[in-house]
Amino acid sequence: MVFVYLIVLAAFAAYHVRAFRATKHEPRTWPELSLPEGKRPKVSVLVPAWNAGEDIAAFVAAFHSTDYPDKELILCVGGTDGSLDNTQTLAADMADVQVLEQVPGEGKQGGLRKCLAASSGEIIYLTDIDCRMDTASLTHV
Repeated sequence: MVFVYLIVLAAFAAYHVRAFRATKHEPRTWPELSLPEGKRPKVSVLVPAWNAGEDIAAFVAAFHSTDYPDKELILCVGGTDGSLDNTQTLAADMADVQVLEQVPGEGKQGGLRKCLAASSGEIIYLTDIDCRMDTASLTHV
């Protein structure tokens, strides 16, 4: 009787291992999408960044590497790591990047509200500072 239970248990385990492998997720690939230049709405990318000095330069570089023509980046930055000053210096010559100050206690939602008030895009793209955007994901919004 124990032998039968072991066979059933092994079959059950094999079935679930096979089912798990069959649902292995591959990275998402986006279909090619092209919009006429006159039909592309302006996109405002809103990002709160508290004590995020390590991520800001890489995020801004990824934002600028996208091919989407009409976009703006609005960062609400604060914290005790000097990220506000560093971000203001980094974005000083960038017309498409706006830096706002996030104060203690304001939280992520407060930072996003400040960003939204300063935005001018027809599409609002909320993301986190540790994400890296690319042309395909921005275009498909």
